[in-house]
Amino acid sequence: MERAHEKALGQNIRRLRLARRLSQEQLADQLGVTRQSVSKWESGQSLPEAATLLTLADLLSCTLDQLMREALSEADS
Repeated sequence: MERAHEKALGQNIRRLRLARRLSQEQLADQLGVTRQSVSKWESGQSLPEAATLLTLADLLSCTLDQLMREALSEADS
């Protein structure tokens, strides 16, 4: 059963990635992971590792709290 914060995380990764006009492949390259990993995070099938979350927040110009807990609106992206 997926928790609300896990769903918000995937949605936020996707929204922020698209706002920065990055493909899944481009984001994956910057993080040193596969495109499939990014896809799984966005769909809620898996979660990034803790160290990856820190880099992800930096790349997407947000805080960890924003990335993981808040359902960001289009205006927040």
